[in-house]
Amino acid sequence: RVTKLFSKFLNTRNSKKPFFSFVFYDAVHNYCEGGSKQNMSPFTPAIAQCQRFALTTKTDPTPYINRYDNAAHFLDQQAAIVLQQLRAHNLMRNTIVVITADHGEQHNDQHLGYWSHASAYTPYQLHVPMLIYWPGMTPKDYNYFATNYDVAPTIMQRALGCNSNPKAYSTGSSLFDPRKIPFFVAGSYTDYAIVTPHQVTRIYPGGDYAIYG
Repeated sequence: RVTKLFSKFLNTRNSKKPFFSFVFYDAVHNYCEGGSKQNMSPFTPAIAQCQRFALTTKTDPTPYINRYDNAAHFLDQQAAIVLQQLRAHNLMRNTIVVITADHGEQHNDQHLGYWSHASAYTPYQLHVPMLIYWPGMTPKDYNYFATNYDVAPTIMQRALGCNSNPKAYSTGSSLFDPRKIPFFVAGSYTDYAIVTPHQVTRIYPGGDYAIYG
């Protein structure tokens, strides 16, 4: 439905005006929803009915990983359709495309009983994809500490010509500016963590904390 709505927007928009679109998919986030007929292929075996409250450190993660990968496979197909729609409208020559996510997903990778997301501040849950297509820029891999807070300053400065200090509207900075961020704050429902490149300090509501390497 989201893909169809975006396609309809491209076909009916005023082509003389620039546009900003936020195409939000939650198939991967909610990969366990939809019953036994959704997210069951092409990767098998996939769990037909998720039982999250029954997950332990000894649960075989394979059926859950396959269902998650099936959701990601579906999402990849939808993203391909969106990109093809942009090409069909000759928009790839002047359109910036950012593909990212709000968090990762964990399937007991460390054998510590951490599943899903919002359960721990591990690399599996904190690390997200960040792919940017920017017309006229040479393809390049960037390998330094960054967060999604940096997306807004990047677009504001590089695309919209904003000269204001990013600190006036964001806690991030342009993704294309070489820098070393000493830390960032990641939050969950009841606690938060201070994350550095080598250490995570998790602070609990009562004031207790735990430090992880």
